[in-house]
Amino acid sequence: MSNLTLVIGHTGQGKSSFVKNFIKGKNCLVFDINNEYQDLETDVKKPRAKFIGLPAEFIETCFKRRNTNLIFEEATGFLRGAVNMKLQKLIIEKRHKNNNLLFIFHSINRVPPVIYEICNYIILFKTNDQENTILNKYPMLIKPFRELKKAPKSMQHQFLNFENI
Repeated sequence: MSNLTLVIGHTGQGKSSFVKNFIKGKNCLVFDINNEYQDLETDVKKPRAKFIGLPAEFIETCFKRRNTNLIFEEATGFLRGAVNMKLQKLIIEKRHKNNNLLFIFHSINRVPPVIYEICNYIILFKTNDQENTILNKYPMLIKPFRELKKAPKSMQHQFLNFENI
């Protein structure tokens, strides 16, 4: 455990379904801004729960969790501009608390570069990013980006061990 994973894909590509399957039966706390996780409790003291509230309150709640998958739906809202100091601390402490962090984004370009530098894995779905932008700013993702763009519908995503890219 204690990984930082990015789940990236355009609306309707299966990101939330992937995450729901990933957390099935596991301890989790989900920032559920769109109320998509109907099967989870709203009591954040339970091992499997969803959080509905402000991003800053969610981060504070995450600090109280151990051995948990912390899911940041709509992660762009947490990571606009400079990365929040509390969130930085949460990322750094993930290993000490044995937490996995999953950040869900709608495009490759929305992920702050510093997050790419510290992530362990990327689950990449099809996106609407411009190929030239990916080629210039994120060359390590151009191959899977192109493969997904041409792939049949049955190939929904690619799992990338970012440490090996």
